[in-house]
Amino acid sequence: MSLLIKGVTTHAALTDVSTPHELADLVAAVCSETEADTKVSAEATARAADVDAEEAARIADVDAVEAKLDDASHTEPARELGTTYQNTSGKIRLVTITCNSITDSPSMEAYCDANSTPTTRIARNKFDDATSIYYLTFSFVVPPDYYYKVDSDTGLTLYEWHEWDLH
Repeated sequence: MSLLIKGVTTHAALTDVSTPHELADLVAAVCSETEADTKVSAEATARAADVDAEEAARIADVDAVEAKLDDASHTEPARELGTTYQNTSGKIRLVTITCNSITDSPSMEAYCDANSTPTTRIARNKFDDATSIYYLTFSFVVPPDYYYKVDSDTGLTLYEWHEWDLH
């Protein structure tokens, strides 16, 4: 038969009883096996409920994000390097740009802030090797009503420009 003793976590606590008062406290703390099983079962059920609630909350969060991504609208607008654009969609915009070049040291930089001539650099690509064609790609997020542009040095050709407005 197993016993659950309230407040006793080590064998030493069971054997270190030197007064009648300590012995009486120890006897009062003893539960029957049925009581112990009931308490352990209740604690396990409570822990499982907590875990289930946390897992359900995580699943709901992931589902909400997936639903927003499923509703994202994708475009390939006609854009030009060096031109400033404004996100007037009312939604967060994800921009992905790819350029290619055969110049010696291609580079490009993206700027984004609340000014109509953005100066906060948020992305930059640069390579120093003249042996092949380079594809420079980066993505950035544009908050609603912010302006954005991508500048480049000479020799870069815009290859792709994608935008996703996230709902």
